[in-house]
Amino acid sequence: MRIRFYLLLLLIVASLVVVPEVKAHEAVPVGTWTATGSMTTARYGHTTTLLASGAVLAVGGQDSSGHVLATAELYDPTSDAWTVTGSMMITRYGHTATLLNDGRVLVAGGQDSVGHVLATAELYDPASGIWTATGKMTVARTFQTATLLASGKVLVTGGQSSGGYALARAELYDPTTGRWMATRNMLFARVFYTATALANGKVLVTGGRDSNGSILTTAEIYDPATDIWQAIGNMNVARASHTATLLKDGRVLVVGGGARLAEVYDPVANTWATVGSMAVARVSHTATLLNDGTLLVAGGWDNNSHALMTTEIYNPTKASWSSTGRMTTPRWGQTAVLLATGKVLIVGGHDNAGHVLATGEAFDFSDTTAPTLQLPASIKTAATNAQGATVSYNVTATDPDDTASQITTSCMPASGDTFPTGVTTVTCSAQDATGNKSIGSFSVQVIGLDTTAP
Repeated sequence: MRIRFYLLLLLIVASLVVVPEVKAHEAVPVGTWTATGSMTTARYGHTTTLLASGAVLAVGGQDSSGHVLATAELYDPTSDAWTVTGSMMITRYGHTATLLNDGRVLVAGGQDSVGHVLATAELYDPASGIWTATGKMTVARTFQTATLLASGKVLVTGGQSSGGYALARAELYDPTTGRWMATRNMLFARVFYTATALANGKVLVTGGRDSNGSILTTAEIYDPATDIWQAIGNMNVARASHTATLLKDGRVLVVGGGARLAEVYDPVANTWATVGSMAVARVSHTATLLNDGTLLVAGGWDNNSHALMTTEIYNPTKASWSSTGRMTTPRWGQTAVLLATGKVLIVGGHDNAGHVLATGEAFDFSDTTAPTLQLPASIKTAATNAQGATVSYNVTATDPDDTASQITTSCMPASGDTFPTGVTTVTCSAQDATGNKSIGSFSVQVIGLDTTAP
């Protein structure tokens, strides 16, 4: 009896079966904006802070008549309603509000109802809804930044003085003592700039205007461990009233300030790199990091001083910009908060007619794009024993909204299993971090041993 063995063959098949469980890929991410409940008071130059409870605290600002406010209110995402809470001790706009590690909110500086620049600060307790005075800053300032450090202290830098000059002075607030302590000055005086806490505990400061009104390209880094400011390379574009957002990979994306071109700072390489342009130049917009790692940029005004309804999304994994849904109202100078639900709440600001707004709206960008499976070609091979053959293959998946580590793939029968003689269908699935799933299949044919007698 002659026994013949077939050699291993791989046959490439042009068509693959891939059946997503969600709608087909969309080249442009589509987000939906819906109106939310309006604040009890129109506000501009206010702050909004996400509390530990999931509620949002809106504080101060100017109303539609130009009055500076001491009032504060709370937004409940569950009921979509604003309710009044305790008022601050002093009217303020152009101040900062920082959520402390103990859940309280530190409000500092700004201007009062008669235009005085303030050194005072106060604390809001969400449990009681009451404001209490805390220590005064070492210098009065407005339009400054406040950055929560890893130590729990708050770094306040720059801003504008009572004389209208940009400040280089910096100071630290210690919540355990309620006191402020001067630190070393920044290398450049700045107002309408950004300060971003880096993953390594340092703080990146970029752009802004100096006392002459010149827009800056300079950037510097503060190290809380040494109390030293260090200049880094200049940005590619001079910017003021821009945004600078820490991405999930540790880089910082700087957007707007009168330019379409965006750029990223890499703290590891200590370099700047351009990353494409937005559809429109923006000033006084908002930038919010979404849960999937993309960045939502909304509103602001363009270089013709028109308030914008348009919004766009930056995808760091693709280094690309895509337009998304339009807001219900054009606005600039608004505030934005990422809610616990993953939605983005935007409130207040100015519209195109210059009216101060009480209205709010929410952006919902649910990732509905399923991963794309890269399946092997159909496989044809010979049995190596009476049970069939061991077959190994490779399956991968990609997703425009997720990294490889966020995608889970599985196949049955698995690679490395023993496949019986005949044709077996291998079914594979790929699921992203949101739960979107694609299913695909290919065939494995195992040709049995030829035991035919000669």
